[in-house]
Amino acid sequence: MSKEIKINREQFDQAIKTLTTSIKQLDANFTQGIEGDSQLDVVDALNKIKEDYDKALSQFEFVFLKNIYSTRQSVESIQEADRQSASQIRLMG
Repeated sequence: MSKEIKINREQFDQAIKTLTTSIKQLDANFTQGIEGDSQLDVVDALNKIKEDYDKALSQFEFVFLKNIYSTRQSVESIQEADRQSASQIRLMG
């Protein structure tokens, strides 16, 4: 069994692009407020749920996109380390 880590950058980039597109297309139809003259407790409760949902969705998107950025940075660091190692091996050989 090989101990080498191989990164297919094309597949990686496509997967990240798909994830990013998916998070940006989350269905936000629920985020439209309930309006009317009624001050019923149900309307107030639904508006509170809507507000909480909006906050949670926004936080999820922020964390998700931050994680994608970190993943990209990690892959780039690994690839750079690989290039530097290969360069050093060539110089030694």
